[in-house]
Amino acid sequence: MYAFTVSPWGGAKIAVGLLPVLAALGYGLWALAAADRAPHGGAVVDERAQPRLWALVRALAAAAGTGPPDEIRLTGDANASVREDRRRFRTHRSMAVGAPLVAAMTAAQLAAVLTHELAHYANGDTRFAGAVHRSRRSYVRTLDALDRDDLLQRGLHAVLHRWGAVVLRASAGLARRQEEAADRAAALAVGSAATVNALWALGPLDASPAGPFDTHPPRAERIAAVAMLKAPGTVPVPAGDAAGLLDDPGPLFEAVLRGPAPPSPADALLAGAARATGREPSLPSLLDALDRGLLLELAPGRPGDPPRVRRERARLAVRDGLASALPNASPEALDAAVADRPDTAPLRALLTTTT
Repeated sequence: MYAFTVSPWGGAKIAVGLLPVLAALGYGLWALAAADRAPHGGAVVDERAQPRLWALVRALAAAAGTGPPDEIRLTGDANASVREDRRRFRTHRSMAVGAPLVAAMTAAQLAAVLTHELAHYANGDTRFAGAVHRSRRSYVRTLDALDRDDLLQRGLHAVLHRWGAVVLRASAGLARRQEEAADRAAALAVGSAATVNALWALGPLDASPAGPFDTHPPRAERIAAVAMLKAPGTVPVPAGDAAGLLDDPGPLFEAVLRGPAPPSPADALLAGAARATGREPSLPSLLDALDRGLLLELAPGRPGDPPRVRRERARLAVRDGLASALPNASPEALDAAVADRPDTAPLRALLTTTT
């Protein structure tokens, strides 16, 4: 404001120079505010069809001092996780259990893994996990959006890089303490021996110490800490393989292995338009997003891409998706829609004639 008072023309030049910086910061803040609504995937484990697994999960949740999840899904990942989403006036809890774990572990080992995840509910970790994840994502995306060729943006990049590293280091330390607390809860529920065996079953050990940005302690340290507890466990777990907890697991495993059909370029583009505009996935929403200059929001970039490369990659991806959704569109109309100054009128006219 002072610059405008002294010299309106000078103030205007300063304002124009700050626009790219403000745009980059706004882009990062949008990533922080945007909720992660990505679907869990996998196959839903119905409690009526799989009462034994659900009964064990309920018992493990009680031992961890928390309530059970509202939903269990069997996924194709060799991992397990929990999630807590706000849905209007209630919280929806979901647990994902990897089919490879069920196929390879004993019931006791799987029980230790599940208790570890349920302990994240009990300790309140999941309430802020989404915000922490989005803050990390927004930090990276903001740095990527800054133009290193611009002196002012290069200076801002240096400041954000230094202070962001401090924040990421602190959040990683908190995450490691959360993992240690979850390991302790698992050992107290199903015993130190079962928890140690589960940690061993997750793969080869890495002897290197934890880095400043690692969110998990080294597994060798986790095993040693759990073994020192010498906890006998309080929850009775059925003997045998983890797959024995499922009644007729064949259809569930088949559904996980088959997985959802991969989206077409058009479907992926419409999903990106829905995220960018907050509206239903549709061609009008997509064209509106292009008119609003949201090209970069419609196609995911690659880590490390400079801004110009990222824009060109997004331009090609969006053009391919438009060509898939509107096969009768001319090359000129497609090029105009993804230009730096987009013109979607030809595609809108085509959309009107085809509907």
